Amino acid sequence: MSEVERRGTPAMAWTADTFAEDAKWSANVWGCPELAIVQVPECFTNNQPDIIRRMVDDATDAVIRAFTRPLEAANLNFSHITRVPDPELH
Repeated sequence: MSEVERRGTPAMAWTADTFAEDAKWSANVWGCPELAIVQVPECFTNNQPDIIRRMVDDATDAVIRAFTRPLEAANLNFSHITRVPDPELH
């Protein structure tokens, strides 16, 4: 999405609420901190099509805002980032 946006075509990304901070961080890392990110309650993967449709339908206003409001850089002040590796990962 960042590359599409960087090339001048408006773009937005979907993400589950739990991954919102990661999505904003990733957009920044890939050089597009203004990328519009629309959050839905759950991941699309592993959900039934009717649940995905409902989440998309419920997010329609957020999608419209993403394409019609002025761009804003992502806030990268995340409160829960842990800079020490999890012991499970050692």
